[in-house]
Amino acid sequence: MNDYSDIIFLMAAMIMLSMVTLNTSKTYLSSPDQLIRTQLEYRTLAAAQSEIDQARFITDPRELRPWDNRYIYSDHPLTKTISYGDANQYTEEIIITAVSARVENSATMERFRITVTASSTALTPNINVEMDYLKSFMN
Repeated sequence: MNDYSDIIFLMAAMIMLSMVTLNTSKTYLSSPDQLIRTQLEYRTLAAAQSEIDQARFITDPRELRPWDNRYIYSDHPLTKTISYGDANQYTEEIIITAVSARVENSATMERFRITVTASSTALTPNINVEMDYLKSFMN
């Protein structure tokens, strides 16, 4: 009978340890400063990803050539205002900068690197996200 009681005590100790670990992680993650920073990082990352998603659907390579008059990033940096909250009562500004550079130009393919940088100055230190995307066009 001693062996079964040892197993039961071990199981109870493991359950207690997991409960303490969960409570500690909840306390750490739910501190107001950390929660606000995490949400701001998420929105900044989402703004950068949105710009990358727009670049994915470009079908004309002239739109990515910085010397062409159809260059889509000629008006950058942009300030994007994001509204959030139950009734969109909160707003936040994110500065988005995007540039493209041709990295390959062969007889069969033209390839561009698109670099998107999203910055938020709402908190100190600032939140900066940089994403790269390679876009290829067949000639």
